[in-house]
Amino acid sequence: MKPEEITLLLYQALTKNIEDSIQAIKRKDFGKANQKLQRSNEIVERLGVGINYEAGVIADQLHVLYNYMSDKLFQANVRKDIETCEEVLKITNRIADGWIQSMASHKSGSKLNQAIKKKSSYEEQLDFNMENDKAGYKKSI
Repeated sequence: MKPEEITLLLYQALTKNIEDSIQAIKRKDFGKANQKLQRSNEIVERLGVGINYEAGVIADQLHVLYNYMSDKLFQANVRKDIETCEEVLKITNRIADGWIQSMASHKSGSKLNQAIKKKSSYEEQLDFNMENDKAGYKKSI
């Protein structure tokens, strides 16, 4: 499994755990809510550890965002606050959607690169054939 696929799975697990914690708070099952929110925070920590800081500014921004999410999850757990959970859930969904789009564009970018390479190879073959045709033409003159 590729690292980007693992990251997507972490986003999906984070979403599920936050949704489950909201449902647990609504049922007043605070033990289950605590468990799900702690698990959510662990996932955010794992996402933070996986940041590639060579990616530049975006990596720094993700680091700050993950810290914010972690703080909010802690607050939500202490207060058993659904609104705070929903705020983190909204952030998670936006990041996950962006991640999915990035993965899709990277895939299509790879296909585009393959098409460009094929075109370049084809053009090289044409150039080669044209050079041979010119050489043959010159010999016949």
